[in-house]
Amino acid sequence: MTIPMEYRRACEEFERFLADVADASGLTTRHQANTMVEGVLVAFRRRLALEDAIVFVKVLPPMLRALFVKEWDPFEPRSEGWDRALLTREVKALRAHHNLSPRYGHS
Repeated sequence: MTIPMEYRRACEEFERFLADVADASGLTTRHQANTMVEGVLVAFRRRLALEDAIVFVKVLPPMLRALFVKEWDPFEPRSEGWDRALLTREVKALRAHHNLSPRYGHS
């Protein structure tokens, strides 16, 4: 059986995605974009029921899927609230000393 195309091209597509994120967010590197994306995925994941998280992760491309489940504790209590300021603080808290995520996105 051949390797599915989504896995064969995963790294290339992820690099393009991170470049787009960096550009749209005013970040200067893909490393910065990766930290921001991971923070967004973790903040989002914390608010989902396990069943909803599984449905969501199934539609992500392979590299984003991997970030979504990275270091996931499915028994962690769910976070409440979708307040933008709270979510932004959570995103920026991931690797806080190296996180250059913009406050509310780049304008």
